[in-house]
Amino acid sequence: MLEQNNLAMWQNAEANRIRNYLTGSHAVLGRQDFTFNNKTFHTAKIVLNSLKQIIAFHASYVCGKPVSLSGETEVTKLLQSVYKKGFYAKNDYEIVTNLVKYGNAYEFLYKDKGIVKSKIIPNVDAFPVYENGNYVRFIERYCYNPVTDYMMEREYTRDFVREYENGVLKATYRNASGMLPIHYQTGDKDKTGVFSIGIVAQLIPIMNEIEQLLSKMSDSVTTLSMNPMGVVTGQRLDESVHSDLVGATLNLEEGGTFDWATANLDYNSIKLLLDNLINQFYQIACVPSALYGQGNVANISETSLELLFNNSDSYARQLGYGLLEGFQKRLEAISTMLGVDVMGVDINFNFNRPQDNKSMLEAMKTQYDMGAISKESVITNSPYTQNVDRELELLENKTLSN
Repeated sequence: MLEQNNLAMWQNAEANRIRNYLTGSHAVLGRQDFTFNNKTFHTAKIVLNSLKQIIAFHASYVCGKPVSLSGETEVTKLLQSVYKKGFYAKNDYEIVTNLVKYGNAYEFLYKDKGIVKSKIIPNVDAFPVYENGNYVRFIERYCYNPVTDYMMEREYTRDFVREYENGVLKATYRNASGMLPIHYQTGDKDKTGVFSIGIVAQLIPIMNEIEQLLSKMSDSVTTLSMNPMGVVTGQRLDESVHSDLVGATLNLEEGGTFDWATANLDYNSIKLLLDNLINQFYQIACVPSALYGQGNVANISETSLELLFNNSDSYARQLGYGLLEGFQKRLEAISTMLGVDVMGVDINFNFNRPQDNKSMLEAMKTQYDMGAISKESVITNSPYTQNVDRELELLENKTLSN
C-alpha cells in the first residue's frame, strides 16, 4: 500500500463522510425506538434528499450549457475538436458536481490513440499528497473486488503513472502531459488551508436539525395527539378504555369524570424554529427558495430575476474562478500533448439562469439601432445562438449572395 500523508487521509475521510450521507446515511436514522402503550413504538425517521437537488441545480447552472471557446480561428477549431472527441462538456459538469459536493475535484489528462482524453477521479478514491504546501504527487486507490478486498492503486508523478495490485507494481506508463492530476477548488478553504469545502458539508448540520425536528414532530402528533390517554376520577375502571373509542357510553358513579389527556404542541415555537432553519438552508445553498415552493414566481421581470438569482450568480462566479484556474492547467496539458499552443483560447461560461428574453432582445436592438453595439455582439449574446462562428458565416454568405 502506497504511503500518504495526514492531509491526504483527512481529505479522503471527509469525502467518504459526504458520499455516505448522500447515499442515505443520515443521522436521523439512528433515532431509538421506545415503548408506548406497552408496545414497541417505531420512531419516525424522516429523510430528506434536498441536497441532491441543490447539487444538480448548481451543476446545471454553471455547466448545464457547455462553455464557449473563442480566440484565433484555427486554434479554437482545434480545441473545439479536442473537446468534442473527449466529451469534455460532460466532464466539466462532473467537475462542478464534485466541487459542490466536496469542494474539490480531480482531473487527469492523457492521450489515447491520438485523442487527448480527460478522466475525472472520484473524490473517495483520491489521495492528493501535499508537502509543505507543495503538490508533489497523487494516489488513486479503489477496491477492485469488495468481496476479496482486492486493492488497485495508481501513483501519479509528473513523469510516470504506476499501477499496483495489492501493493505489487504491475505496470508503468509515461505521463504524456507532464502534470499531476489537476486539483480544482472552490476557493472556500477548509481548516487544512490546502483543500476547499463544498456547500454540502455546510448544509448537512442544518439538514440534520430539520430531519430531527420533523421526525420528533411526527412522533409527538402520533403519540400525544392521536393516541390520547383516558383519565378517570372517582370510580375505578377495572378494564382499559380503547384509544379508538368513539360513540360509546361509560356509566360512572356520581361525581366521577372521564377525560382524554392530550398534549398541546407549541405550534408557533416549532414553526419559528423550522422557518429559520429553512431560511438558513436556502441562504447557504445559494438557490432561490421560490424554485422549491417557498414563494411566488409569477410575473417576474428581468430585474426581479437578477435579484432572485443573485446568490446563485455569486456562487457560480466563485465556482467559475476555481474552474478557470484548473482549465488553464488543462490547456497547458493539451498544448504539451498536441504540440500546439492553445493557451490563448478564452473560455467563457454560459450560466443557465432563466432570462426575460424579450426584454433582453429589445434592449440589444435599441443599442444596435443607436450604433452602440455590433451585430456580432448581438449574435454572441442572443439566447437563440448555438454557434456564433457558424451564424456569422451564414450571414456573410447571405450578404455576398445578395
